[in-house]
Amino acid sequence: MHPPLADSGLHGPRWPAWLAAPPAPAGPAWSQALLIAFRFVFSYLVLPEAFGLEGSVWQPMVAWVGRHVFQLSRPLDLLSEEGSGDDTSEFVLLFCKVALAAAATLVWTLLDRRSRDHRRLHAGLTLYVRYLLGSTLLTYGMFKLIKGQFIYPMLLEQTYGDMSPMGLLWKFMGFSTPYNLFAGAVEAGAAVLLFFRRTATLGALLAVAAMTNVVMINFSYDVPVKLWALKLLLMAAFLLAPDLRRLADLLVLQRPTSPKNVALPPRGPRWRRVGSLALKTVVIGYLMISTTKMCLERWRQSDRVRTRYEARQSSVYEVDDYVRNGRPVPPSPHDSSRWQSLSFGPKGAVVTAMDDRSYPVDYDAARQTLAVPSGDRRTSRAVLTCSRPDADHLVLTGTLANESLIVTLHSCDPKRYFLASRGFHWIDEAPEDR
Repeated sequence: MHPPLADSGLHGPRWPAWLAAPPAPAGPAWSQALLIAFRFVFSYLVLPEAFGLEGSVWQPMVAWVGRHVFQLSRPLDLLSEEGSGDDTSEFVLLFCKVALAAAATLVWTLLDRRSRDHRRLHAGLTLYVRYLLGSTLLTYGMFKLIKGQFIYPMLLEQTYGDMSPMGLLWKFMGFSTPYNLFAGAVEAGAAVLLFFRRTATLGALLAVAAMTNVVMINFSYDVPVKLWALKLLLMAAFLLAPDLRRLADLLVLQRPTSPKNVALPPRGPRWRRVGSLALKTVVIGYLMISTTKMCLERWRQSDRVRTRYEARQSSVYEVDDYVRNGRPVPPSPHDSSRWQSLSFGPKGAVVTAMDDRSYPVDYDAARQTLAVPSGDRRTSRAVLTCSRPDADHLVLTGTLANESLIVTLHSCDPKRYFLASRGFHWIDEAPEDR
């Protein structure tokens, strides 16, 4: 879901004065290829929104096309809550939208043989894309600035090889708050620049740079929003396309170039100008406030999850070695006698066996002992002595069920990891690249 956009109608009389693009200057006729290309882009971007086509409306078409065109045996659910933006239904939906846009382009071309250009429609579409892309980039940028998208990595005990590419990316991004601030500032900055006519080209340039990086990350780390990121990149490229010749003259060919016409609409009554400025302020202010509020709520939720996780993990110890009668007992998922972990809480401690069954034990902090049920008689308890070789390890020794027992455990507290304690250093005498 994205913040509501300003009125996206395309006909002059329905647009507020501040939204109305200046009259397009007369110019040479567009080529037939350019006319067809614009009609396709316009149809693809505007028609689904103009007719209010939501996922529930597309669902029957996607299901029919998947079954009869692509011969898919399983039903497609466009409304699935799995969270992937690149599942089969999304690709079939893309096919449907492209096919409908192509059909609309064909009908438009057959019926409209007199148009020399579509400058007025292009001005309206540009305005629509500016605000759609700007509101989207503002959302993603604020999520990073408030650090609600990539939270500080949890599950630090997970082995590197067990991570998915996307999980690795999320931990990489979540570790560094400064990098989140930088990435968020780029995206949010591009959004703000897109909201204003005079800075729209700079905003499009920044958006193309930001979204190119996002697209590469999504493809490189298998993030399932590749189609959506590509669409945002192409929208930014659409905004930049009219200025490519000027940019090439200025930045590449080192030639003088003419300025872009960014004149305001013709002056009207004072009340209209003041009202237009007020309306624009309200729209942009609403986008800023609603997006910030949504991102703050997401951050608070993520922070609560992280706090609970760290509090829970700080009291958990996992078993490294379980030695019974001098012989190490290897871990087995069905072993009910070998321990998997030991958790300390305000009401005592809990042992979890390898088969995931748990039972309470009595911990005496003053004596540093653990009273553990002995054998099948829960009322009979063996006492194990606790010792701490260092801050991160715990060793239990004693006799349990008439068998000598030595259990070595390590703390699961996330703060014990070097990654969490390393921090930032301006001066490094030697690289820490472990």
